[in-house]
Amino acid sequence: MVVYAHAYYKNLNTKDTAVENNSKAKSICLSSVSKLIAVKELPRDKELGLDMISTEFLQDCWEEIGSDIVEFAEEVLSQGKLPIKLNTSNIALIPKTRDLSIITNYRPIFLLNIVYKFIA
Repeated sequence: MVVYAHAYYKNLNTKDTAVENNSKAKSICLSSVSKLIAVKELPRDKELGLDMISTEFLQDCWEEIGSDIVEFAEEVLSQGKLPIKLNTSNIALIPKTRDLSIITNYRPIFLLNIVYKFIA
């Protein structure tokens, strides 16, 4: 099943937009209010990414850890480089129908790191 899933999803959405995204990222500068709003608008009760940090934790502890995360995000955006571990996610295949023998009957869900979601 893993081989079929990999083959099916490997070439979906492969357009390379790294150069476009890098130039956009360098021009972004958010106010502290908009950063707080962005964090507060992240949906709660979602599955964890590889960093194992929940949205609830980030929102509830923002006053204590927010400045560090913002500093890190600004560094990533100014350099245009995202650490590979931060850009890594788990993929879960969720069945769409009862016939689980066909790979197109699964919907991929990407479990992203919470800091990545904030930066994105």
